[in-house]
Amino acid sequence: MFKTKYKTLVIGLALLCLTMAGFSSIRTSASTVAAVNTPQNAELDFTLVNKTGYDIKLLYIGPNNNPEWTDDMEFLKGKVFKTGTQMGVKFSPKTKATKWDIMVKWTDGSKSAEWLGLDLSTIEKLTILYDADTDKTTYHIN
Repeated sequence: MFKTKYKTLVIGLALLCLTMAGFSSIRTSASTVAAVNTPQNAELDFTLVNKTGYDIKLLYIGPNNNPEWTDDMEFLKGKVFKTGTQMGVKFSPKTKATKWDIMVKWTDGSKSAEWLGLDLSTIEKLTILYDADTDKTTYHIN
C-alpha cells in the first residue's frame, strides 16, 4: 500500500512539473520575436538596425501590396526599438512571399515612414537612417 501511494505521488509530481514547464515555455516563446528552437526561413531572415536618432514604438512587416497594416504584422509587441540598437527578424519556414513592405511609427508621434517592395531574400542587414537636413528617413542595405 505504501508503494502504491508513493508511486502515485511521484507520478503526480512528475505531471505537475511537466505541466508547469509547458506553461513556462509558452510564456517565454511568446515574449520573444523568435523562439530559439523555432524553425526559420533563413532566406528571408535579416538584421534590422535603427540608426535614426529616434526610438521606434511600432514596426510592421507585411507582404508587398497588402492593403492595410494589421496587428499580426507588428513585430515589437509593446517593446521599444531603441535608436542605436539592432534586432534579428525571423520568418516562419511556411512564409512564401519574397517582397515585403516595412513601416515604422516613432515614440515621439512623428509621421510614420514606410518602404515598399523590399526583396528580403537579398537582404542580410537593413539599416534605417534619418537625415535631419532633408527630413527624410531612408534605409541602407549592408
